Order: sequence, then structure tokens, then C-alpha cells
Amino acid sequence: MFPVIVELLAERYRDESVRDRVLVWSVVSLNAQALLLELFGGFLGRYGYRLVFVLPLYTIPVIVFCKAVGLTPKTSEETQPCLPDSDDIQHERERESDSEGEREDAPLLSDGTLPFPTIRALVDATFFTVAQGTQFIYIVLISLHLAQDMGVEDSFVAGLCSATTMLGSMVGSLCMETVIRLTGRMAAPLFFASECVGVFMACSTSVSPVTVGGILIGFGCGGLLPLILGRASEYHVSHRATVQSILMVGQNIGMMGFPELMAVFGTPTRTFVVGGVIALICMLAWLPLLPKNKGTSQGTIYV
Repeated sequence: MFPVIVELLAERYRDESVRDRVLVWSVVSLNAQALLLELFGGFLGRYGYRLVFVLPLYTIPVIVFCKAVGLTPKTSEETQPCLPDSDDIQHERERESDSEGEREDAPLLSDGTLPFPTIRALVDATFFTVAQGTQFIYIVLISLHLAQDMGVEDSFVAGLCSATTMLGSMVGSLCMETVIRLTGRMAAPLFFASECVGVFMACSTSVSPVTVGGILIGFGCGGLLPLILGRASEYHVSHRATVQSILMVGQNIGMMGFPELMAVFGTPTRTFVVGGVIALICMLAWLPLLPKNKGTSQGTIYV
């Protein structure tokens, strides 16, 4: 799904504000589907039903995503040309000035896309790996943590705790531009720190800190994903496939490698701690190499 989003953004949307809005709502729709699956799956599991009864919920993000990227047919009224007003002209001038500033800060290719930067791709892959791995390890191990360490075996409670992660992820995606505008290049470490704090809170033996930890984990992951994917869509077409491959490899390592820690350390609590330490070390190691992010009123510019 992520490579499809990146390609659609790169080919259809050159304007930063439109591209960021489409990307954010695409990630939000995917998390909305996962949230509904966790809630309804946990509720039906309490009464012995199978997850297949909630599979129709998969149609929700598909509809939202198609609407967001403009795949729905346009009406005759929408296809009629209209003259730009003074505000549109002013916004266009501001975007042109922003683009000129971006070209001064970062060398672009002849088609206006970024050249392939190896260090930046590795930085993004690292963030993508740990972001996806941290969220996935929480979702996979939260039911074991509740059952083994806290004595809670109700599937609905486990589903509710997992759903808070998706809720936090939706909030993180929606707040991404605001966070970047306020914090600049520290946006990625801030989202990462949110995940780290959430992982350590998930080690608690009380339901409330575990729930808050899930929200923080989701908030960090939800902010990082559109930030990274938005930058990936700006690469040259000959480099986008390589960048997407690096990101997907990182995602798979995070989703498959982190749960393997469970077999090594035995309990969900120890696994949460180790995952948080790994995430923190990766964040600190890559901090000096972070690219600079500049926020504008029109959207996010990645330089």
C-alpha cells in the first residue's frame, strides 16, 4: 500500500499542501480501518465469533483513500473551468517563492525532483524500521502482556488497548504539519521520543499507563510515516523504486524482527523494554544526520 501512495503522490500532486493533505488522510484512513478491526474483533472475540465477520470494514479505507487521491469520477460542475481569485494568485506566488528557496538549499534535478541521497535514505529506513516495529510489537504483544503479567484475559480489553494505538496514529498524522512548523528539524526525533516513552509506559502493570503508552506509540508512528513517505515521493523516478525498496525492507525487519525478541527475553515486559532501548539508541545514533525540515503555511518542504 505504501509504494502505491508514494507513486500517486509523486505523479499526481506536485503542490506541497495538496500532497501533504492527501498523504495524511491516506495514513489516517488505514489506521481507521485497523482501529475498527481491533474494536469489533475484540468485541466479537468475547462471544466466540471469528474475525471474518468484520472483514467488510476493509471497504472503509478503500473508499476514503480513493476519495482522497481523486479517483472518484468528477461531475460536470467540477470539470468546468474557473478563474483564479486574488487569494489563489497570492498563494501561487508564495509557493513559487518557497520553491525558489528550496532550490537554493538543495540541488534539484532538471525535472524538479531531489537526487538520490544515500544517507537520507538510510536515515528514513531506520526511522521507518523502528516506527513500524515498535507499533507492531505493541499490537502483537499487548494481549500477552495483559494476560500473563496483569491477569486480564478479556479479548475486548486487549482490542481496546490496541485500538488506542491506531487512534494515536491518526492524531499524529493529522498533527504532522503543525509539529514540523513548530519544531523544524526536531520533528522526527520528537515523534520518535513519543514512541520510546510509550514503549516504557506499556511495561506498566496497570491498564491506564498501558493505554496511554499505546496512544504515544501510535502518535509517534503516525507522525513519522507521512513525513518519510512525503519525502520519498520527491525523489527522481529512477530512484523512487530504490527508496521504496529500502523502506519496505525496513518495515519488514521491524514487523518480523521485533517480535523475535520475545523468544529471546521470554516475557512481554522485557521485550517492551528492549524494544524501547533499541528505538532510543537508533534515534540518538541518527540524530546528527537528520535532514532539515522546513514548514511553511502552504505545506511541508523537505530539504
